[in-house]
Order: sequence, then structure tokens, then C-alpha cells
Amino acid sequence: MERLSQNSAAPAEPQRWVNVFWLILTTLGLLILAEAFRAAPCWIAPMIVVLLAYPIWTAQRESFLFKRRVALLGAVHEHSQTRQLLWNGHLGVILHIPLALGFAALLLALSVNLSALHWLVLFTDAVILAVGYGYLRRKVAAQVRPEVLGVFVRRWPLWLANLSLLTLAFFILNFFVIGAPDLRQTSWHVVAEQAFASGSQIMSCSWSGWLVGSLSALEQGSWALAQQIIPNLPGYEWRLAAWLLFLLQLSCYQSFLRFAIGRAESG
Repeated sequence: MERLSQNSAAPAEPQRWVNVFWLILTTLGLLILAEAFRAAPCWIAPMIVVLLAYPIWTAQRESFLFKRRVALLGAVHEHSQTRQLLWNGHLGVILHIPLALGFAALLLALSVNLSALHWLVLFTDAVILAVGYGYLRRKVAAQVRPEVLGVFVRRWPLWLANLSLLTLAFFILNFFVIGAPDLRQTSWHVVAEQAFASGSQIMSCSWSGWLVGSLSALEQGSWALAQQIIPNLPGYEWRLAAWLLFLLQLSCYQSFLRFAIGRAESG
């Protein structure tokens, strides 16, 4: 029995390094695609979006089918016509295609504005994600069916843990290491207009420039508005709660999109 456990544990170490290498390569691929998206003319930019959308769609398809089949297993008889009709979920899988395309476009638009420190956090997270994936697989292997073990681990345990870690990392980086600008004396719509202009100018394509500029305007404009409104709230507790909620929402918004590619390729 001891020899069997040693032999079964032996392949785990090489597989762990394969996962680490693969996720580092995936993050590097996102970096390359983001730089290509920045410089791409309008006829090439959609191809880059489609290229990134495919792994995202694959992850969405996997998650959708997992939830659908779990529901069917619990609610519908095994040989019923309803179960056979809904098992493959063709319509739902097709409907996830535009969602994946939009998700990929947003992810690229956010990624072009990442600093070197942000990318360092993402590469570090790729290593943690790969190690965590292998650890969680081993922890729940005896409790989950082998054919759904990977998709089970990639859903809520890995997703929630990694999202929380990225949220905390980007929160600390954005607001304590890099530092957020003081915009209390500037009108929020002026800040938004300037952010839109600077964001759109770095792109070679007009529509991708509009997308990047709009996201920059939303982020900087909401930050300026929060600095002007929240300090005027009555009571220290209300101001503190509002700041924490705003910063957490902003960090979650950014981290969730950036996490998409890691989740798509985590297996």
C-alpha cells in the first residue's frame, strides 16, 4: 500500500510543473495579445479578440454544461426524452459565443493599460493558480467523480480563492504601492474626458481606442466622483464604509476580467 501511494504521487510533481509552465505561458500570451491589440489596425483587431475569446468560451461552455447536467441528473429520469434533448445544451453553448467575444474585448482593453507591476502580479498569480489547482485536486479527489474532478475544482473553489487573492493584490498595488491620484479639486467630467482622450490615443484602431478610452473614463471619472462625494457623507463610519465598498468594487471589477484567461486555461 505504501509503495502504491508513492507511485501514484510520483507523477504529481512533473504535472505541477507542467501546469506552472502552461499558466505562465498563457499569461505571456495575454501580454503579447494586449500589445498586439494596441498596435493592430481595425481589420486585425477583431481577429485578436476572437483568438482570446476561444479559451474564454471554452471555460464558459464547460461551466454551463456542468451546471446543466448536474441539474438534469437531479431532476430528470435517466432515459427520459427531456434529458436527452437538453443534455448537450447546444443553444446555451451558442449563446455564450457573443458573451465570450465581449468578455475578450473588455479583457484586452483593460490589459493594454497594465503597468509592469500589474503584469508581475499576474505572472505570480499564474504560479499560485497552478499550484493551487493541483492541491485542490488532491484534496477533493476522493470525494468527487474522476470524470468531473477537473471542472469541479476549476469552478467555485479555485475561482473564488483566486479572485479573492487577485482582488487583494490589485487593491494594494493600485492604492498603496502605485498610489491613486488626488482629484478632489477637478471636476469628474473633466477627468473623464481627459482619461478618454489619453486612453483612445494609445490605440491604432478607432473602435478599440473608443473602448479603451471609455473604460479609462469610467475608472478615472468614478474615482474623481468618489473623492468628491464620499468625504461629505455624515459620520466617520459612513465615509469609511463607502470608501471600502468603492475600492473593493473597483478592484473586483478589474480583477474579475483579468482572471478570465487564467480560469479558461487553468486545467
